[in-house]
Amino acid sequence: GSFMVRPSIEVTRGYDSNPAHTPAGKGSAFTVVEPVLQARSQWSRHEYGFNLRGSYSKYDSLSSSDRPLVDFKSFSRIDVRRDTIINTESRYFLSTDYPGSPNLPADIAKLPIFTTYGYTAGLTQRFNRLELIAKGSVDRTKYRDSKLTDGTTSSNHDRDYNQYGGQARAGYEITPGLKPFV
Repeated sequence: GSFMVRPSIEVTRGYDSNPAHTPAGKGSAFTVVEPVLQARSQWSRHEYGFNLRGSYSKYDSLSSSDRPLVDFKSFSRIDVRRDTIINTESRYFLSTDYPGSPNLPADIAKLPIFTTYGYTAGLTQRFNRLELIAKGSVDRTKYRDSKLTDGTTSSNHDRDYNQYGGQARAGYEITPGLKPFV
């Protein structure tokens, strides 16, 4: 099948007066490079697509504030029957703690990286104008160790966690284009 693919890249140059977010912090010029790739199937039945966005922020005079970011989401729709649909989504997010976070040790050499990944599965069932949707999700967030200025590391594993979720939704199509929901 065919896909519509949309790539892009953006480069930003700027100045931050306090990138470390500390009292009396020094300023630094920075560069952010942000590539994006989006793809979506063009199929008559079913659907698959993904959004991938990344960036890297590089500070000229404060390398401890450099920050990577990756944000990936893929989604699919499986048309089981005309009125029954299975929806899935997977996601992955990589970033760092924000500068000045109270969770960071005072003598940190580099911002610690964390990752979040998860999955959602759902079922949509239509009964004429009534639409019922049920979804369940699970996500996991893991923190890497912090690198300290003396060369040692400090564990952040006490901050790791799992998150579970559920969602139910009912909508009724009053007229085409108008479907209130609860």
